[in-house]
Amino acid sequence: DTTFPVEVSGRAVEIEGRQFILGIYRDLTQRKAYEREIERLNRLYLALSQVNQAIVRTSTSPQEMLEAVCREMAYHGRFRLVWIGEHDETQHRIKPVAWAGEDQQFLDGLDIYTDERAEAHGPTGTAVREGRGVVFDDLTADPRYTPWRERVRQFGFEPAGAFPIRLRGRVWGSVTVYAPEAGFFRDKEVSLLQEVAGDISFALDHGESEAWRRQLETRNRQLAAIVDASDDAMVSRALDGTIISWNKGAEKIYGYTEAELVGRPISLLVPPGGEDELAGINERLGRGDPIPPFETVRRRKDGREIHVAVTVSPLH
Repeated sequence: DTTFPVEVSGRAVEIEGRQFILGIYRDLTQRKAYEREIERLNRLYLALSQVNQAIVRTSTSPQEMLEAVCREMAYHGRFRLVWIGEHDETQHRIKPVAWAGEDQQFLDGLDIYTDERAEAHGPTGTAVREGRGVVFDDLTADPRYTPWRERVRQFGFEPAGAFPIRLRGRVWGSVTVYAPEAGFFRDKEVSLLQEVAGDISFALDHGESEAWRRQLETRNRQLAAIVDASDDAMVSRALDGTIISWNKGAEKIYGYTEAELVGRPISLLVPPGGEDELAGINERLGRGDPIPPFETVRRRKDGREIHVAVTVSPLH
């Protein structure tokens, strides 16, 4: 037996003097899958933008830069674990040098190599040895992950991906991510993660270059343009609730223009009775706590209430 999401509606009908209830069921499986894909991509675009800003802020300190990249990726990409490893070519071993995420204990005593031993054929060892991005969609079932299978089962990891980082043209190490859900790594997600690895590589090579900084700023403007063109509402606000930015998707969904909403409180979008929900979000954001995606009700400019799926990510 399988379960799947449906939309249900019904109405009373009369047939030959008898009352019946007509139920209409619509399969929402494909729509929900599409919504999850859009949500994943939006998170990754945001993560990439935050990674670029972190690189600019900390580029003169490589260690601080790597730690900041891991933090931004784990938080905004919602990865369970992100870690960066440096390749020791003399020992053919990958040593973790920066990490972030809720499951950091996974790295304790973790042995990963790049030669021909069994501990070299996971995604990280393969990415460094072959110089290409590698994705394992099911860690517990993939025979190449046998040396770490019990550890993976303990933490409940499913898919993972590793992407090589280069320094002066040679593979220096890798960035490895453990995704929050099965089926995460699709073509676009892999492409964005390869961009992250490429940005780290470029930062290690040219961290103090002014031309490189200008290039990153240009990339951030491009990412901002992607956000603005999205059909999803993407709104940023201060902790006091003041709206700071408002994209075209928000205009379509809520009916307000950017000029009407920027500088005004986010509470304008919350129908009566939703004040406690908004206060709870503000409290958790103030503590820096993660907020899982949720569904709620918001109010348009014309007063109509609409059901929305909300993802909240703090910006630093």
